[in-house]
Amino acid sequence: MIELLVASGLFSLFLGGVFLLYRSGANMFLSGSWKLNKQKEAERFLAVLKSRLEQATNLTRIDPDQESSKQVVTVAAPIHTLQSGVSFTPAARPEKVMAFTVCKPDLTHPKINGPKGLRLPHVLWLVPRRQGTGELQLHATTLPSASMTTTVNFPPDFGSLTPAGFSALPADYQLGPEEFQIELSDVASITISWATASGTGLEPGGKTLGLTVAFRNPDHPPTIFNQTVEARISPDVPIHSYPNLGDF
Repeated sequence: MIELLVASGLFSLFLGGVFLLYRSGANMFLSGSWKLNKQKEAERFLAVLKSRLEQATNLTRIDPDQESSKQVVTVAAPIHTLQSGVSFTPAARPEKVMAFTVCKPDLTHPKINGPKGLRLPHVLWLVPRRQGTGELQLHATTLPSASMTTTVNFPPDFGSLTPAGFSALPADYQLGPEEFQIELSDVASITISWATASGTGLEPGGKTLGLTVAFRNPDHPPTIFNQTVEARISPDVPIHSYPNLGDF
C-alpha cells in the first residue's frame, strides 16, 4: 500500500509537471502568434496613417488671372496633435489623438481646366477597450460630421478661396470612399513626436511627425512590444499641439 501511494504521488507530480510544461508552451505559442499577427496589423495601419499624413497640405487654389505674386492662394490646414514626447494611455472615453486634412489643389480655373480640389479631414481616435487597452481608429470623411468640426477651424474653411472648387471625391484621388475608417486594437499607449527632417535645414516644429504605439496582449499582459512610424510633413504645414484635443 505504501509503495502504491508513493508511486501514485510520484506519477501525480510527473503529470503536474507535464501539464505545467504544456501550459507554458501553449502560452508562449499563443503570445508569439498574437505578437506576429499584431505586428502585421500595425504595419498595415501605420502605413496608411503615414501615407495620409504625408499628403496633408494647405488648401490651395491656382488663379492665373491674378498678378504673379497672387496666383497661388492658400488657406492654412494645420495638423493638430496631442503633446510631443508624452505617453498617453486609453482613458474612460474616446479621445482624439490627431486631426489633419488631406488637401488637393483646386485647378478648375478655365485657363487651366484641371481637376477639382479636395478637402478630406482625418481624425485619429484612441477608444478604450478591455483590460486597459484601446483601439486606434483613423476616420476620414467628406460628409457632414460633428466629430470633424471644431471652433478653431478644423477642417479648414475654403470660403475665402471663392470660387471654391473643392468638391472632388476621395475616390478621384484613389483615397477610398467618402467615409473611411480603419482600426488597430490592443493599444496600451501612444507617444507622438516631431522634429526637423534630416537634410532640410529648417527650424523644428513639424518637418517629421512620428507615432510610437505600445501594444499589450490583453490575455497575457506581460507580452508588450512597440511599433513606430515616422511621416515627412510638408514644410509649410504648421503643427499645433494640445494637452487634450477636446480643448482645441
